[in-house]
Amino acid sequence: MTTVRIDLPFPPSVHGLYRGGRWRGDISPEYKAWRDHAGLMLNRQSAPSFDGPVRAFIRFVPPDNRKRDGDNYVKAIFDLLVSHGVIKADDRSILVSHYVEWETDGPPCTVVIQPADDDTWQPIGDAITRVMAAIPMPQRKSA
Repeated sequence: MTTVRIDLPFPPSVHGLYRGGRWRGDISPEYKAWRDHAGLMLNRQSAPSFDGPVRAFIRFVPPDNRKRDGDNYVKAIFDLLVSHGVIKADDRSILVSHYVEWETDGPPCTVVIQPADDDTWQPIGDAITRVMAAIPMPQRKSA
């Protein structure tokens, strides 16, 4: 399986997915509209299905200059990819890692997915491992 790029509209925040801001199984009209529009865009791009573990890279271009938390926007994207069969699930057995980046120009949301066994990300993983190994771990003082 090769790497795939998917362009989507800017997703709603996790805080706006359900009526009243809390999950009660009743999705908000804004989330439904985004899900329908994003699903149509996804279908038009003919994204393939990935059978096994994947890695995802997400680039956001926000519609305004407000401060935003990237973690609040990935849920809608991964739920869409699961519901359309692009990935099997968004738990750790399938979605091995994801990376979020903010830009000022380009499509509102670009998602790049590739099989986790593809070694394209290996240099990134090696760099993260080196950085994590170099950070001293605080030691607890015994009481």
